[in-house]
Amino acid sequence: MSSWERQLKILEFLCIVRHETCSNLAFRFGVSDATDIAVLMCRFPVETSRGRYRGGVWVADGYYLYRNAGHNELDTEQTAVLRRMMLLADEHDRSVISGILVQFAPRPIVP
Repeated sequence: MSSWERQLKILEFLCIVRHETCSNLAFRFGVSDATDIAVLMCRFPVETSRGRYRGGVWVADGYYLYRNAGHNELDTEQTAVLRRMMLLADEHDRSVISGILVQFAPRPIVP
């Protein structure tokens, strides 16, 4: 399995379970704690946090890998306007706008 295939499997798994510890992902997919997670964080709304109780890796609320693929997507102008609005918004509104973008903005195709 190539590194991209493994990363895609990790992302698919996270989209199902929504939250997992780094050590469990490393064991399940045979990688070091940070190897593929760092790459996924650059390409997808994957986040990490340290901590005893809610530490781990998760995907942003509302993000699903295959949802809305080509349907009900925002167009380029709508996406650009929302991104500009994020610059002026308070923290709560930025979070809401980010969720809209995650759910409806076109996703780049990554090899």
